[in-house]
Amino acid sequence: MHPLPPAPRIRLRRRPLALGLAAAIACASTGTRVHAGDFLVPVENCNDSGPGSLRDTIAASFNGDHLVLSPDCDTIALTSGPILIGNDSAGMPFTHLDIWNFASAPVTIDGGGVDRVFVQDAGANATLTFTHLRITNGRSIDSGGCVLAHGNVELANVEISECAAGSISGDAPTGGPVRGGGLYAAGTVTIDSSVIASNSVHENSVYAYGGGVFAGQELTLTASTVRDNSAHSVNGASYGGGIAAGNRSADVQATVTIASSTITGNTTESNCGFCGARGGGAWVHGTSTLTGGEVGENQAISSYGYGTGGGLYSHGPATLTGTGVHCNSADNAGGIGSTGTLTISGATLDCNSANASGGAVYLIGGDLALTDSTISANTAGSRGGGIFLRGYGDVATVNSTISGNSAANGGAIANTYGSLHLSNSTIAFNQASSHGAGVYFRYAYYPFELTSTIVAGNTNGSGPEDMWPPGLVVSGSHSLVVAAPGVDLPADTLSDDPLLAPLAMNGGPTETHALDAKSPAIDQGSNDAALPFDQRGEGYARVSGPAADIGAFEFGAAPPDEIFVSGFDP
Repeated sequence: MHPLPPAPRIRLRRRPLALGLAAAIACASTGTRVHAGDFLVPVENCNDSGPGSLRDTIAASFNGDHLVLSPDCDTIALTSGPILIGNDSAGMPFTHLDIWNFASAPVTIDGGGVDRVFVQDAGANATLTFTHLRITNGRSIDSGGCVLAHGNVELANVEISECAAGSISGDAPTGGPVRGGGLYAAGTVTIDSSVIASNSVHENSVYAYGGGVFAGQELTLTASTVRDNSAHSVNGASYGGGIAAGNRSADVQATVTIASSTITGNTTESNCGFCGARGGGAWVHGTSTLTGGEVGENQAISSYGYGTGGGLYSHGPATLTGTGVHCNSADNAGGIGSTGTLTISGATLDCNSANASGGAVYLIGGDLALTDSTISANTAGSRGGGIFLRGYGDVATVNSTISGNSAANGGAIANTYGSLHLSNSTIAFNQASSHGAGVYFRYAYYPFELTSTIVAGNTNGSGPEDMWPPGLVVSGSHSLVVAAPGVDLPADTLSDDPLLAPLAMNGGPTETHALDAKSPAIDQGSNDAALPFDQRGEGYARVSGPAADIGAFEFGAAPPDEIFVSGFDP
């Protein structure tokens, strides 16, 4: 668990927190209320029910109250079912209720493995807030293994773990999709400095969504960890081993914002003969934005090969900035599966694998804009070890490196019906057992533009092969391609060995291939987009010398001497 967060501000209260709590205790003992709602109310013991218990304190509270758990309480073991949060003591819905713990250790609220822990039944606009708790061991044959909320949920420094939802062997089928092994909220979920771990949705007959968390409309995840959760359906599809957001059947578009968080070790699985398993780490039906953090070691698998998006499956626009996508696996789209516009910048996608196509990225539909990023050491059994573009979209790379990936066709990039626009990038040392170790086009007549880009050192089973097939027409200028027999390249394309150093950290947040001082790529490129920096980012000028270098790395570009610039040197 993370350190205890600061005590939240108390609305409409002018007295210090200690005095407010003292007043709350005094008033609670005399039965006197200062006003209805917005009041600090002490929970006096750890009992399941009865006077002073959390259950009874909620029943006696008013809308907007802030419940403070006893500092002497370690565990509340529920023996009489979930704690219901519906109407307050005045008969009005709890539109807002906070449950806080200010002790140094989190208080555990344990469902005993027989029922849910909390049920929020106060309407779609209600918000339930938990602070510094551990909610665990809940069980439901329906949605929401530990927490079921018809409105919104906010978590701060909370762990939700070892919860389960759905029908397992011997349970009656629910008749509809089951969502949220740990937490289900029909509205908005806000998770800060929290852990969602080892929860599951398991269904015999229907769809399963969100092994860890399901959010119907909006999810914000900050400085948190979602790990080792699972979504599994025997005779239906499964979506989002760790996280699922949005409503596919009703086409409700969710908004997901993830910052500085880790999504790891989650699994989505389907054993249905024609059903998909999508988004091992996260599945989003809507818009998703990831900043920093890591999506790693998740998987999407299906008995019949329909697992897609080991790390992330996005049915809508997705933006990743500085996020690591690492060692995820799936039948298709080992790292990311996308049906909308996918924008990736300052990121590393490595060690992902697909049994079929799209080791790191599989564009089912839509476009990819890849900037200042590295795609390396990914594998695919069929097409696109790094990137597979299946639909009528476009892949545009700028200041990026695609290196050391492998597939049967298209070790770095494979394209079926779309177009490629590669600029100021390096495509090197990829492998294909069949064709197109660097770039593979299934049909030679789709657009391919190459500008100030290196495509070199890529090999198939019989030797060097940077591009395939013969007859492919490439537009653009100022590039270097070593081995592309039968490919129609721009007249100014160089073909000498670019003398690339091994992939390494040469500055900046991502790995690059440095140029040897004698490289023919130096000063022979262009900077048509007026980029200020090379792939490494701020301080590494895109043009160092009379012209830009070909590829993602600029020889001689280095950040200024900070000590000298700051004036410490005389």
